Amino acid sequence: MISRTPNGVKFLVDMRSNILDLLSTPLSQNEAEPLKHLNISLRGLLAHWFSTGLLNLQRITWQTSCDMLQKVSEYEAVHPVKNWLDLKNRVGAYRRCFVFTHNSMPTEPVVLLHTALTSDICSKIQSIVERTEGGDTLLDREDVNRINAAIFYSVTSTQRGLQGIDLGNYLIKTVVQKLRAEFPNMNVFSSLSPIPGFRDWLLQEMNNTIRGSTEELFLKEEQNSLQPLLNCKSADFTAEMKQVIQSNTWNKSETLNAALKLPLTRLCAR
Repeated sequence: MISRTPNGVKFLVDMRSNILDLLSTPLSQNEAEPLKHLNISLRGLLAHWFSTGLLNLQRITWQTSCDMLQKVSEYEAVHPVKNWLDLKNRVGAYRRCFVFTHNSMPTEPVVLLHTALTSDICSKIQSIVERTEGGDTLLDREDVNRINAAIFYSVTSTQRGLQGIDLGNYLIKTVVQKLRAEFPNMNVFSSLSPIPGFRDWLLQEMNNTIRGSTEELFLKEEQNSLQPLLNCKSADFTAEMKQVIQSNTWNKSETLNAALKLPLTRLCAR
């Protein structure tokens, strides 16, 4: 059986990845139809082989093999790892990194999850990815009395050939049970994820407002509270706000950050 053949399952995962790449290119109907049928068949096989009972949970620490650490670093897609020090931080104190592996691909993480252990839900991702709990770098020991919440801030599916097979959701549920066993008093579990496309949409709408083709995005009372912080006139508000969003300078000011929280939340919900 191919599932028992060395690298057999990995071969099929890579094959489906290649098929998905081909299907994303312009093809005639005669070329596309057999590839679509093959893709559906492979997806069904892989969904069976990568079902929940056949996956192995592994915690990644600084003592994990260099090969696996390297792959965790390379595969991280949500918040790219900057260097080895950054990686050491992400698998160290007040952090948990878990992966699912498969018996047929034991050295390949098929999905990985980064988790921060905190006292409460964090309001912004920077407090997680830029420093450890308490603001110190690379704390060696954890104070369990300071750990009440688990923040799942990054989940990455590493194999394109497994696209459409929901492994990330099951990994999170499995890790919740693992953390509850390790920290019996932990009762807060939350995800902290980026909102794909929101920034691009916001900048595009601002461009439309500047050209006069759409109405103002920000309410009058929102503009009145933000203008003093931007140090601009009413007529220049949208252009100044666009510059602030585009350059990410708003996130470096606690005052501006707080003032933008409600307007950006309102716009995100549109």
